[in-house]
Amino acid sequence: MFQKYRDQHVYQIWLFGGEPTLREDIIDLASHYFPILTIISNGQIKVSPTYKKAKLHISLDGLEKENDYLRGKGSFQKIVNNYRGDKRAIFNVTITKMNLPTLDELIHYVKSLKTAGIEFQIYSKSAKPTKFYKQLALDETD
Repeated sequence: MFQKYRDQHVYQIWLFGGEPTLREDIIDLASHYFPILTIISNGQIKVSPTYKKAKLHISLDGLEKENDYLRGKGSFQKIVNNYRGDKRAIFNVTITKMNLPTLDELIHYVKSLKTAGIEFQIYSKSAKPTKFYKQLALDETD
């Protein structure tokens, strides 16, 4: 499959949805066919340093308290331990009502991890609100 797209001059692939790190075989294959490889991950499984050119967007929902509330106890430390010092990793933070008060502290903390940086998106309404919707959705007063 990847050869077909490479033959059509596709040079970039993004692996996301579900959890791409559960399929290292696909990451390995994609890395051979595409010079630009981007992986969006929850950060629970470390992407092998073998994939030196990969760009990693690692989800982080705030500092430890906020992140672990949404992703499970211990998930924050696991993410940090997996990607501290990894220049391929950019932490992807969705700004929510829950993490907004500690955003400056989070930015400072992520800088101390010596990764490629931090990026943001805003949690917004969706057609099918999640169980956390009221705790997360920003409103006009935020």
